[in-house]
Amino acid sequence: LCVVIFLGKSIMIACDIIEEAAKVPIAIPTMYLVPPVLFLCILPFVVLFVAIAIYIQSTGNVLSISVTIPTYNSSVDFSNVSSVIAGDGVSSVSTETKDLQFENWRVYAHIFNMLMLLWNFGLLNAICYLIFALCGVFWYWSRPGGKKTPPTGSVCIALKKCLRYHLGTLALGSFIVAVVQLMRILLVFIERKAKDTGIANKRAFEFLFKCLHCFLACLERVIKFINKSAYVVQAHNSKSFIPAAREGLELLGGNVLSVGATHIIGEIFMTIGKVQITVLSAALAFLLTQASGQASEGISKGVLIIVITAVIAFLVATLFMSVLSTCIDTCLLYTSDAADEEDSVDLGGRRIIKKKNKKKVGRRYIDR
Repeated sequence: LCVVIFLGKSIMIACDIIEEAAKVPIAIPTMYLVPPVLFLCILPFVVLFVAIAIYIQSTGNVLSISVTIPTYNSSVDFSNVSSVIAGDGVSSVSTETKDLQFENWRVYAHIFNMLMLLWNFGLLNAICYLIFALCGVFWYWSRPGGKKTPPTGSVCIALKKCLRYHLGTLALGSFIVAVVQLMRILLVFIERKAKDTGIANKRAFEFLFKCLHCFLACLERVIKFINKSAYVVQAHNSKSFIPAAREGLELLGGNVLSVGATHIIGEIFMTIGKVQITVLSAALAFLLTQASGQASEGISKGVLIIVITAVIAFLVATLFMSVLSTCIDTCLLYTSDAADEEDSVDLGGRRIIKKKNKKKVGRRYIDR
């Protein structure tokens, strides 16, 4: 109770931010089509990854490559242009074939193949996130007050800007995350190898591996948080990756209470939404199976239908809530940025987030 009273103002700000963020996908409903489309774009990369992995594994452990190296006759005077044009230089060229062998190359090939899959997956995820952030830019800065009108085709405009101006930043941020994820995968592989040899069964090594897993997991979450802040700031003022990440951390650091309250309330709200959608869908599937008489044919068949319905409902709810989560992060940074420029910022007609220190930030761009 004391915490709620102490954070009362921050909680009210968080509720206002979440309320305003929920209006973005309502104004731009085509945002919900972006994750399924990008999921379909991931499938070719997964198929390519599996095909390359099978090809690598089906080859020998020793890779032999024949390299043809040209050698020239030293008796030919190449400074004499007429003799070279006449063909003396060409006739003097011979080839020498050398065989190069690479042992244990498949391990490095699998690591590189995995890195490319993680990088492509992270890049598509970053593109999706930046598209949502740009749609939030178009909606939030379209018109002051409660009646905001984003431009027509906001998703297409955001995708064009993302691919034309920000693809390098997205590639850099996703590559850093992919490297950390690859380190986590390699650590799991090393731990299993150590367990097979009996080294990891000792308490000291077990504690060491747990510490390394915890460190890499925290590092991945921190990098993802920094990347998201950088993407939102980049959508706001079109800065490069490093300056955008620094500005995003400064903005969030200046509103720690509001940021913490917004994240906690947002997670609670989205968790309740996921559970509610999943339970209602499962209950509806149960009623339909009872009404259709399929439950009398077998308990296992009715339970399977209910489980499949619940899983699909949970995935759909996660999709919708991911869009809302991105909009919340976007509006949170926008209000923090506006609060640094002004004494307060307008959220749905309410003046909130008052600050004393003012700081001038970069230029915004709005595509109307």
